[in-house]
Amino acid sequence: MLTKWLVWLILLTPTAPEESSKAVADLLARVAANNRPRVAWDRVVAHGPQSLLPLLRAMPRENLQQTNWLATAFDRIVEQNDQLPVEALLDFAKDTKHLGQARRLALEAVEKRRPGTRERLLAGWLTDPEFREDAVSHLVNLAETALAAKEKTKALTRFRQAFETTQQIDRIQELAERLRELGENPNLYSRLGVVTDWHVIGAFRAPPDKAFALKFPPESSLDLDAVYTDAGRSLRWKRIIADSSDGRIDLIPHVQGEGVAYLSTRLNSKSGQSVELRASAVDNLTVWLNGERVIHHGIAYRSHFRLDWHTAQVCLKPGENTLLVKASRAPAGEERGGRKAKWEVLLRLVDRQGKGLVFSASK
Repeated sequence: MLTKWLVWLILLTPTAPEESSKAVADLLARVAANNRPRVAWDRVVAHGPQSLLPLLRAMPRENLQQTNWLATAFDRIVEQNDQLPVEALLDFAKDTKHLGQARRLALEAVEKRRPGTRERLLAGWLTDPEFREDAVSHLVNLAETALAAKEKTKALTRFRQAFETTQQIDRIQELAERLRELGENPNLYSRLGVVTDWHVIGAFRAPPDKAFALKFPPESSLDLDAVYTDAGRSLRWKRIIADSSDGRIDLIPHVQGEGVAYLSTRLNSKSGQSVELRASAVDNLTVWLNGERVIHHGIAYRSHFRLDWHTAQVCLKPGENTLLVKASRAPAGEERGGRKAKWEVLLRLVDRQGKGLVFSASK
């Protein structure tokens, strides 16, 4: 009879991982309720290495406060214990389904026990959603090392790969410049997916705080041969091609005065496809694709140019697709940040990995 009770007791007793998971869940609840979270934090840390994986798995994506409590508990356990479940942590770090910050914590813990692990993994992580840019940095370091060793061919191969892989615009520009220094001619516009070929008209006069809410003729009927009369002036569409370092266009040399300007282009797609539209502009911006408004920013009429500030997932149809952009601008007389004010617009199209897509434009 005693043996039977012992068996039942063993079956009903929670295992250490289960206890750790419960302690982590209690910590999350106490942080959310602001109910003495340190008590639960101490309990989690007391469970030692058994708590590491439950801590990583429980990290929320959008609650910074909870994430910080879990991360500090994880770090404390790693500091206090020599024996860690290194293989399990390594498997966690490799799994792209997990939260990026949690994967980083796991990899840092493994690196402390097995130095060199991170460097070996980065070589194969150029497409990893969390470690892509780390892998690019590693690749650039290898390229510079090869260049210092007078292995130019190897260096160029690595620089090109880094240029095609990174998703950071400033890094793309830096790598393009580095390749030019080495005699290459990288196509920065194609890499960024910049829309470069436009027709522009404007500016239609309107009070700066109301201009963006007003509707002007191009929104009703897009006719590139049309001539409009506005405030005693004749406004016509004219074609412009981007020629700046990153493809942005300053409208000031191409339009008359301030107010509202429109840009239009027709892009040819070989098939129907989903792409990401990324747009940037000084002050206000609206974008239509094939007559459907996909981006609208007209709340505050004064805004600095911020790269990729506006994004939208859009679907291109097979054949010709029409983009119409409405940009409005406050009076320009003053300097902004010590520099002469500009009226800049930039649109680019990228795939799910952030790589630029190129479409021919109808003339």
